[in-house]
Amino acid sequence: MKKAILINSLTPGGAEKVASLLIKYLNKTENIEVICLEINNFFDIGDVKVTYLSENSGKENSILKILKLPFLALKLKRYIKKENIQDCPKPYIQSKLCKSACEKLFIKAHSYM
Repeated sequence: MKKAILINSLTPGGAEKVASLLIKYLNKTENIEVICLEINNFFDIGDVKVTYLSENSGKENSILKILKLPFLALKLKRYIKKENIQDCPKPYIQSKLCKSACEKLFIKAHSYM
């Protein structure tokens, strides 16, 4: 079963550090992939596939980021379906607004690992 972890990015931060450690650990026994909303690879996660949903680097205007959320959520939904991802936990999305938008607009709840 293919699994993915959705996270804003791999910027230097506490949640991202925990996510990077979790990803490395899970990659030993699971078919895992990382899906990032923004491009930033501060943490090394080894040979795990990373997919970026946007070209943003995190330095963009906050209002523009909010306006892009529905499009990112739709892009995520299509990607999950196309890649046949069975499990996509979302605990590492920093923005509650982003998490809420993704869940309410387009994504049905997936189980958590």
